Amino acid sequence: MVVPTQQKEWSQGKGWFLIIAIFLGGLGGGTYLVSMWLNFNLGLLLGWLMVLFGKTTAHLLFLGRPSRFWRAFARPQSSWISRGIIILILFLIFSALQLAPLVKQLEWLPWATDSFLLKTLASILALGLIMYTGFLLGSIKAIAFWNDAFVPILFILYSLLGGMGLLLAIHGFVPGGTGYISRLESIAPWLLSLVALVLAVYIYIMYNKGPAARRAVLDITRGKTAPVFIFGVVIMGIAIPMSVAIYSLLNEASWLLLTAGAVCELAGGFSFRYSLLKAGTYEALI
Repeated sequence: MVVPTQQKEWSQGKGWFLIIAIFLGGLGGGTYLVSMWLNFNLGLLLGWLMVLFGKTTAHLLFLGRPSRFWRAFARPQSSWISRGIIILILFLIFSALQLAPLVKQLEWLPWATDSFLLKTLASILALGLIMYTGFLLGSIKAIAFWNDAFVPILFILYSLLGGMGLLLAIHGFVPGGTGYISRLESIAPWLLSLVALVLAVYIYIMYNKGPAARRAVLDITRGKTAPVFIFGVVIMGIAIPMSVAIYSLLNEASWLLLTAGAVCELAGGFSFRYSLLKAGTYEALI
């Protein structure tokens, strides 16, 4: 590679399964954390199921040899992949313990769903779940576009935003869903504004970081990935949800409008992860 070269392993072919796994992991963890804040048990269950069946299945499909999955545990002292899988398993275990009393046949368990210890452990592990992919990408020094402290921050923000978006999208279909709308409406504009600000600062820093990072920025703003980034991330993921959020603060937004804005935000979250992986560019070797 005598010039900066765009990576292809994580964005083509089976790389799509990795993008889906990253998206569902962040969405599931974010939904869990937001539901914890709202005391919404159905949202906790939904977030757990997305991680259990969505993220893990997509990861296994991404692997060329699923039978070698156990090797991912081998180096937690030095590998973010190992740490991430350990965090994933611990999250599934402790969140399952927290949710277990909701099952009628398990009401005899000597703890409640609102157990402070289990809520704390599950929340910490959910936060770790949505952060570790950012740290994994940030540890890859050969790709300057990923090797930055802003990447884990963006993964946290997008995961929380995705959790809010999913709960808004389904609020009209689930029991008790309308009860948390006002709380989400009050915080949505601020979180969207923070995402837009951090993303803009990140893009600016990457443009001035070096040839490989600048090439990645040019790819998402002017190149082949630009349609996904501009339409998916900027317009659908930020501009439309922001307009809906501001309107809902000034007027009583309809169920259909809130749902449409939330669906656009979810599409924007997926587009962000796709754009970030697709644009990753290796530094030139000479």
